[in-house]
Amino acid sequence: MSTTVLPATSRSILSLRLLGLLGMLCAPGLLIEASIRRLPSIAENRSTTLTSLLGLIYIIGWIAGMLGFRRMRATGDGLLARIVFSIQIPGLSLAGCQQLMELSGSRRC
Repeated sequence: MSTTVLPATSRSILSLRLLGLLGMLCAPGLLIEASIRRLPSIAENRSTTLTSLLGLIYIIGWIAGMLGFRRMRATGDGLLARIVFSIQIPGLSLAGCQQLMELSGSRRC
């Protein structure tokens, strides 16, 4: 089975590069957030504005990476790839909304 790769336009390459760059720049957010949460002064408070912001930055990068993968068809063209993608993006969006709730100081479940 052979696949045909269509030549990419400069707009799509820029867009893919931008999504990839955003994903790579935001990836350390989770490491920094976890490191901050381990500090004794923050361990009691559990959530700060900075940790919520870093979590949101990480999720934005994750979404950008997944959008880039989908545009490149790195996950495939099949039905299973579409199903996984259509579950993952809303899940990440919900996680981003939860980070925004933490950022705003809302403590309700």
